[in-house]
Amino acid sequence: MRYCPNDESLLFMRGLCFYKLGNIDEAQKDWERIAKLGGDISLDLIDYDLSQMEDYNEMLEILAEINN
Repeated sequence: MRYCPNDESLLFMRGLCFYKLGNIDEAQKDWERIAKLGGDISLDLIDYDLSQMEDYNEMLEILAEINN
């Protein structure tokens, strides 16, 4: 993150890590930063299935709010 602070994939994955650790506010900040950079906030950024992740639906709601 220090060397590529505006890399959208790194921001998304760090946000996902924050989310999984229960730090929803920090996750949302990273995802909002992607949107401000002009990026697309969607699960299409990753190639694996997260549907089994705890609170998956809540994460989808947050991403949908950011996209609107």
